[in-house]
Order: sequence, then structure tokens, then C-alpha cells
Amino acid sequence: MGEGERRPPELTRREREVVIELCRPSIADTGLAFTEPATVREIAERLFVSEAAVKQHLLRLYDKFEIPDGVDQRRLRLANEALARGAVTRADLGAAPPLPPPLWPETPPAAEAPAGSEPSESESPSMTEARRAFARRDWPAAYAELKALDATGALRTGDDLAMLGDAALWCGQFQESIDVRLRAHTAHIEAGAAARAALVARGLIFNYAVRMKMSVAAGWLAKARRHVEPLPEGREHGHLAAYEAIFLLGQGQADAGYDRASKALEIGRRHGDRDVEALGLVLQGGAFALRGRSVDAMALFDEAMASAVGGELGPAATGLVYCRTMCACLDLFEYRRAFEWTEVVRECGETADNG
Repeated sequence: MGEGERRPPELTRREREVVIELCRPSIADTGLAFTEPATVREIAERLFVSEAAVKQHLLRLYDKFEIPDGVDQRRLRLANEALARGAVTRADLGAAPPLPPPLWPETPPAAEAPAGSEPSESESPSMTEARRAFARRDWPAAYAELKALDATGALRTGDDLAMLGDAALWCGQFQESIDVRLRAHTAHIEAGAAARAALVARGLIFNYAVRMKMSVAAGWLAKARRHVEPLPEGREHGHLAAYEAIFLLGQGQADAGYDRASKALEIGRRHGDRDVEALGLVLQGGAFALRGRSVDAMALFDEAMASAVGGELGPAATGLVYCRTMCACLDLFEYRRAFEWTEVVRECGETADNG
């Protein structure tokens, strides 16, 4: 193999983080080759992402490093190849792992967090375990831990309550999710955290909209708008624009809906919020579908779905992207496209279940 062929492939930031964590056990070895790379679970826990997301990144890494499907010890081969080709260096492995994102994924960056929202040295083991379960989207475990902590009065901040509200939602405890999110919203208001209150209000829009209580959902949309209007532009403005677009498209207002979806997309890109960016794309697609521009619509739906199945998005954004894409496919008789994406979603689920 020539010198040029041994150069490492171009990797995204997240792919590079995954392959570094994959190779991290080699730091204890004396040579370049080693026999036990990190497991998918270990990588997920170190990067604070889901195991399904790690598996999707590994699939792309196998392709980039030309590790064929069906070979034995595929992860091991990938790790040794990454080391041999210089994609991962000893300096990379000696560095500290990347800092985790905020423990409630839909809050502003940790630097903006109010006091008490981040773990402290005195935090109980139960809270630490709850945060870890939440970060890897193990909803039953997170819900059980957080509910037990709430029963003892240990959930005091809006962020902690918001975690319980999210976990309750994804465990099918719909009314409890609403009740806890109402408490989280109040806690943020009392703490003067308007941006965080807006994001909880956005969650309540979702709670009520899926139960078809649209007047109540509209009320929470108005509250979210009131929270963010005085603030400098942030990711919460993007979430607000996306939900405004959902309401406008639901009323058949294609042009106004497209404008708000475009605003969400712009804000998502400026502030690095992939959820907002994907929602902007799928809602632009919805506006195109209303205008009869099915080809343009489907291109945007496909792009948003690629982010969803790639594990890049939070659970709410993933669900919204999938739901709106499937509905549009059925409305526009794009049955083959709906089938293809449904198959990909099913395969991703099986991959996650099988380890």
C-alpha cells in the first residue's frame, strides 16, 4: 500500500471522538496493537451519548477505514487501523476525554447554567446514577432514580425537575410529565432563568399538542414567546420559531410557516443546535409540500431524517422529524420512501438492542 493510501480518512468531530474512545484502552499497552478496544457502552458513557448513536458512528468509521462487514473482531480491526494510520495518536489517548454536554440536553451550555444545575462533589450517588442513565437515554432507569429522589425532596432545581419530566414522558407517564414540567417551569421563573423556562414551556407545548389540547398548547407557545422576547438571540429562539412554524403549517399557512422554519434553521446553525436545525429543515419541507413542491419537500425530509437516524438529535426532535416525514410521505403517495426510512429506523433499533 502506498504512502498516500495509509493516510487516515477525513473524520467529523464526533467520529474522531468515538475512535479516540475506542482506542483509549491501548494507552496501557506498550505497542501500537492491542487486543481489547473499548466497548460500545463504555464509549457511550464517556461521551454522554446513546449506544445507538455510537453504533451509527462506528458503521460510518468502518466504511471510512475500509473494514468490511462480516469480519471477525471488527471493532478491534478498526482500532488497530486507526492507530496504524495515525488517525489516533498517543497524545490523543493521553488527553482528558471531552467534557460532557449539559446533563439536561435541552438546556443552554453549562457556562450559562444557574447555580446548582451541574453535579457537585457532594452530589449523592443516586443523583449521579440518574444523570448517567438520563444521558444514555435509559429512560426507565432514569425515571426510577429521579422519581425516588423527588420523593425525598432531592430535586430542587428546574433542571433536575425537567429531567424527571422528560424521563416520565418517554416512559409513558404523560400526566406526570406535565405535572413535573409545570413545577420545573415555576422553579426556573423563581430563579430568574427565562431562557430555561422557555425551553420547559416548549416541552409543555409538546405535552399538550400530542394530546390534541391545541388551545392549551397555544397558551404555552405564547408564554415561551414572552420569555424569550427580551433576551439576546439564543437556541431557545430557534425552538420557539420551530414550534411557531408547526402551528402555522397546521393552519395551512405555507408562506408564514416557511419563514418561521427558515428562521429556526438559521438560528440552529448559528448556535450549533442540531435539533433546531433538523426541525427547521423538516418544517421547510412541510411548507414546500403544502405548496405542491413535492420534490423539494422530499429532499429536505430526507436530510432531516438522516440526522435523526444518525443519532444526532434529541428524542423529541427525532420523533417530530420522523412523524412529519412519514405523514408527508403518505399525503404525497411517497410510499416507497416511507418504507425505506421505516426500514432504516427499524434496523437502527435492532442494532441498539443487539449491542
